[in-house]
Amino acid sequence: MKRLLLALALLSAALRAEDPRLVIESGGHLSIIYSVAFTRDGKYLVSAGDDKVVRVWDVNTGQVVRGLRGQIGEGQVGQLYAAALSPDNRYLAVAGWLGADAGTWGAIRIHDFQTGAVLALLKGHTDVVASLAFSPDNRHLASGSHDKSVRIWDIETKTSVTLSPEHGDAIYGLAFSPDGKRLVSGSDDHSLRLWDVTIAKPIREMTGHQNWVRTALFSPDGKYIVSGSNDKTIRLWDGHTGQFIGQLAENESRSEERRVGKECR
Repeated sequence: MKRLLLALALLSAALRAEDPRLVIESGGHLSIIYSVAFTRDGKYLVSAGDDKVVRVWDVNTGQVVRGLRGQIGEGQVGQLYAAALSPDNRYLAVAGWLGADAGTWGAIRIHDFQTGAVLALLKGHTDVVASLAFSPDNRHLASGSHDKSVRIWDIETKTSVTLSPEHGDAIYGLAFSPDGKRLVSGSDDHSLRLWDVTIAKPIREMTGHQNWVRTALFSPDGKYIVSGSNDKTIRLWDGHTGQFIGQLAENESRSEERRVGKECR
């Protein structure tokens, strides 16, 4: 009982103080998880979310082997909305509500994945970043933000190029093609865009979803793109041209709604 009271007293004091801040390690996430990624060898899983901690899991044992923390503050400060691991497992990029001031809202933190050390803080977006993706050659990082823009970062020089024209809303889906020459972005504006990364120009605006597009992915051979939306559908697109191919799946409830609607007419 005395130990419990002491722990509660320490926690109460930490909550009143600005710095340092006492964090109790629960052994697992305490809130929404937004990003998961395997290491290349499949031995570890990386996860991040609203509880402000990046956790690295041993896949065989199911145990957390280490955790990474950055800026942690009151409320949303420190929440992580996106994470990406470079294919060579050298870099871990995380983004979200990284700081209390506007200058860090749209920042991206680059860690050395092996040591956890912070290598860089990439600044350029003017609102929180909600999606991240590394290029297959590990040299570039794509970021999509609530500021409606997509940026391509050079990891070595820490500089970026903004892809234009911008989306009409926040960007949650990002993926590079296997050859690294194309990028697909999915947005809350209900559309996707296919980009030619080599010239930083759009190939096609991909429309058809009726709600937020929250995920997009290239097939391993780069021939196809698949997208998932809050409209409860999965759509298939040509991975080189962005042309719509067909709809793979539709939630039964949505199909039933359409059937009933037709009968009523």
